[in-house]
Amino acid sequence: MTGEIVESRPTGGVLAGVFLVAAVGLAALFATAPKKSNWPIAFLPVGVAAGIWLGRDRLVRFRVGEQALEFERPTADIVHYQYLTAVTTPVDKGTEYPIQLTHAAGQTLIPARLTVPSRELHEFLESKLPPEEVDDVPAAITPFRDEQIAKFGRERVFTYLGRPKMLQPRSYRGVGGMLGLLVAAVLMGLLGTLIHGDRDGVWLNAAIGLGFFGGFTALILYLVGGPKAEDGSRPALVVSPVGIALVQGDTKGKLRWDEVKGIEHPPVKRMGTARTGNSRYGVGILVAGAYIVIKDQYHRPAREIYDVLCEFWNDGRPG
Repeated sequence: MTGEIVESRPTGGVLAGVFLVAAVGLAALFATAPKKSNWPIAFLPVGVAAGIWLGRDRLVRFRVGEQALEFERPTADIVHYQYLTAVTTPVDKGTEYPIQLTHAAGQTLIPARLTVPSRELHEFLESKLPPEEVDDVPAAITPFRDEQIAKFGRERVFTYLGRPKMLQPRSYRGVGGMLGLLVAAVLMGLLGTLIHGDRDGVWLNAAIGLGFFGGFTALILYLVGGPKAEDGSRPALVVSPVGIALVQGDTKGKLRWDEVKGIEHPPVKRMGTARTGNSRYGVGILVAGAYIVIKDQYHRPAREIYDVLCEFWNDGRPG
């Protein structure tokens, strides 16, 4: 992947085109209608199309370098791999998903739709994460961790902390479309009044109603569409020669290695056992009557966690 130029594929253009086609259709309809003076109505889909186009996602372009991601658009920036502290993705991700990089300078969000598979870029960036010692863990497993470090040494105890919460990027397409409707409604009302005289106030009232709807809806979309963190507290996992301690949502507790019957990556479907969660790319631990899923939401790759688990369990033999 090194040396590739990666670009995003912004959405919004197709939807804007649909409204533009609708505007052309209305214009053609009024041009052939007996009463041609209603043509200002065609401004409505034009305004929505323009708003969606102006509010579309901005193009992101970067080069995958040996030591860093070199961003060209939307602004020039460099994210060095050595300063990465986390590579965060949505817990329930499909084939295309955003990737959030946490580094010394803050956070950088890579959008979902790219010219390369999201999974391929995700795994590449995870492979570039530098080693990191974790000291801040939930109080529920701190005693276990401290006891294991005192007994076996820090180098034999592995601690994994949940990645920073994924922030959902704000989309301006809906806001832009509704603001475009507001502007178009004002133009329609003014032109309709000039052409028809509008003694009954039909054009003016229609413009006020549509303009209010567009403006109010744009405000609501703006307020509810801001960045939001995913629900859930930050999980933690401690792995030692004795066993594991896990705090992950409602799943909390410890396991000895002699209780483990199998370890799998990624988790698989198992009949007749209680499942603690779902994760397409996580790790599954089979115990008597239950299947514990370690989700793919930790600061180290799930594959790395799987390898460490197998190293301690059953003499390192994969499940």
